[in-house]
Amino acid sequence: MKNLFYSFSLILLFLVGCKTEEPQVKSINFDSTLFHITDEDTLLLNIKFNPMTLKQAKYTIYSDSNKIAKMENGKLIGVDQGTAKIIVYVDSIPSLRDSCFVSVKRKSGTAENPILIYTLQDIKKYRDLINNQNIKYGNRYYKLMNDLDFSNEDDWIPIGGIYPDCLPFTGKFDGNDKVVKNLKITKTYPGFNYYCGFFGYIWNGEVKNLGIKWNSLNTNYSNGGGIAGFINNSIIVNCFTSGNIVCNEQYYGSNVGGIVGFIITDAHIINCYSNANIKSNGTSGGIIGTGGGLYNVGNTSSCINCYSNGTIISNDINDAKSGGITGGDIYGNISHCIALNDSVTCITNEANRITSNIDTYSQNYADSTMIVLVGNSRVTDFTSTMKHGINLTNNYINLLNDFVESNPTFSGITLKHWTIKVGSNNGYPVFE
Repeated sequence: MKNLFYSFSLILLFLVGCKTEEPQVKSINFDSTLFHITDEDTLLLNIKFNPMTLKQAKYTIYSDSNKIAKMENGKLIGVDQGTAKIIVYVDSIPSLRDSCFVSVKRKSGTAENPILIYTLQDIKKYRDLINNQNIKYGNRYYKLMNDLDFSNEDDWIPIGGIYPDCLPFTGKFDGNDKVVKNLKITKTYPGFNYYCGFFGYIWNGEVKNLGIKWNSLNTNYSNGGGIAGFINNSIIVNCFTSGNIVCNEQYYGSNVGGIVGFIITDAHIINCYSNANIKSNGTSGGIIGTGGGLYNVGNTSSCINCYSNGTIISNDINDAKSGGITGGDIYGNISHCIALNDSVTCITNEANRITSNIDTYSQNYADSTMIVLVGNSRVTDFTSTMKHGINLTNNYINLLNDFVESNPTFSGITLKHWTIKVGSNNGYPVFE
């Protein structure tokens, strides 16, 4: 019996001594070097170990750019368009590692698949995303699908340019020939506030085919416009505005325009009109602010095939100016614009039917009955066609359309024909 027990013990010791050790991991790999997902997708990455029979070792996996793609709970999540590198390594042997790339494309917000805006909730949602997650949403394509009525809404917060970050809208917004009406911005704010309008600040962007009917824009922002407060290297085309637009920034004065308050560097306003009444304690314009009606000051900028017909008033801070098309100087081109304003007034400095100064100009017209005032003194000398345009003698619809017939495009943009429709726009022109 003792011999049997002794033999069993020897066998057991032998088996224990011959136990096979767990093989060490030799490598860790992804099953591909490149993955493709959209910014709305998730993907479970397959990790391979060598040897294949190895139980899964503990490892760490991460992205080198969480703004494009990130790892969360073991899954790869697309965040925004671009390419990110994904790295994995074995925790116990960090030198054992592998990497792959993930290419992220946008599922929506592209030229082919714009983000569609149907409701007030939609526009406010994407306005907030553009302002608060600007890198991801600021440069996308958007398309308005319905008219929107803000009658029962609080003060509008502009898209882009919100203090203190002042990050711009850099995308494309197609109004789709819809109208946003009864917007209001009536709150005033302490200190220096920059941009207000439906958009605050647009840089390298585009807004087209949009109508804005303001209930009231009356605040202390420094740059205000019916479409945008400030644009840089951007285009506004086929847009119109109406209502009352008033900005009175207390330190330096405001630049206010029916379409844009301030423009700079390759900014273009094309096929636009404004029926808005403009008032500021700085520079006011029917289309552009500092100096005129549609936009402000810009290098190689332009205002083409536009008209305004609101009342323009500038109070005097820092040499204020007012004009039927632009209030302040324009470094660029104003051509074939028409000022139909009842009156243009500057309390102490300079008032003009078209603009104060422009590099190049051609065939701009003004209503000969327009009242132009500096203080209480009426301006009667309109010999400078640069500042005051040519007196309207013919039907201005014919003048507008004659120009379009001979110049069907400008910088690749089709110039629109105009018409007067019974019961529309108080008898003023609209696009055909």
